[in-house]
Amino acid sequence: MNSHGGGWFPVLGGSCCSIMGLIPWHNLLQTVVLAIVGTLVSYLLTRLLQGRKK
Repeated sequence: MNSHGGGWFPVLGGSCCSIMGLIPWHNLLQTVVLAIVGTLVSYLLTRLLQGRKK
């Protein structure tokens, strides 16, 4: 069995797993939620203003 023929997949997988341990998931979740809320508010405000324009 050749131990050097694995390719890049094991390297990328190990790198991703080690980086995932360093990410503060609480902050990431908060950022995602705030981005969704901001997008919805922007969309609704745009629709509201377009409706008043007509």
